[in-house]
Amino acid sequence: MGASLSQYLESPVFKERQQMFLKLFPEYLVHGPWHTSVSILLPLVSIAIFYSRKHLTPEHRYDDGEGKLTPFLSDSVAHKLKILLSAYGFAVLYYMKKSVGLEPLVSYTMQSWLWTTLRFTFGALSGDRSTALQQVFHDIEEFLRFPSLAQNTVTFVIWWAVLTPIISVALSKKRSSLKAFWEWNTSPFLLTVHGINLPFALAGHLLTPRHLVLQDLWNGSTVAISYLWFYLTVLDANKIPLYIILSPRSKAAPFVYLSILALYHKLYSGFNHITPHALDFFTQQGF
Repeated sequence: MGASLSQYLESPVFKERQQMFLKLFPEYLVHGPWHTSVSILLPLVSIAIFYSRKHLTPEHRYDDGEGKLTPFLSDSVAHKLKILLSAYGFAVLYYMKKSVGLEPLVSYTMQSWLWTTLRFTFGALSGDRSTALQQVFHDIEEFLRFPSLAQNTVTFVIWWAVLTPIISVALSKKRSSLKAFWEWNTSPFLLTVHGINLPFALAGHLLTPRHLVLQDLWNGSTVAISYLWFYLTVLDANKIPLYIILSPRSKAAPFVYLSILALYHKLYSGFNHITPHALDFFTQQGF
């Protein structure tokens, strides 16, 4: 895999895509060393997150009894929907592979879609959890619950509220490029992974609903900080600024990173607040 990655980084296709990104953004955000504050803060925050796992007591962890909410669908219907939604998720991934290859899987967006697809898959495979293997599948499904919810929500919000305006402004003096961006941005595939992705993830949460616990927040924060390290040491290091707001060369970078983690905490609280209301709504509608 290392060899294939190296080959791709040297390929003409990669070089062309790299230059496309590099032309969009100021040079100081793409080239040069990390800001000192990032070099200090990021390792400290990462260690704090990973170490905090030791302080999760049994009441902070999910189990089969604690926090369960009354589902609005029967187990058999929920199981069938997980199979269908898993197939749909993989169909989108297959379309991506056939259209542009597997490279988009390095993005936060497509990893968000992947986590939700895998969550439906492992949920379908867990069945009635009568075997040790089915229990493992269920544990994976539960591990991915909050990462799926948080990442797809962040993808939706950041793409439409932050990145789309930034890119639109960057291309505002090049009308042909701006038009091409919006044609791409409103294509069926992009609207799927930047729009349908949110109800896709919410469906996974509501089919087998429960209150989120601190274990879920830890899972989401760990996956988030792991992706940030991957982005900075692989994508940014190879001059692929998919998410320019994550540039480690900006003085604002620590604020951006901490804001994302704070957003995860807000999402954790928010989903715990709205989930019972969403279930009541669907129940009242006769689902």
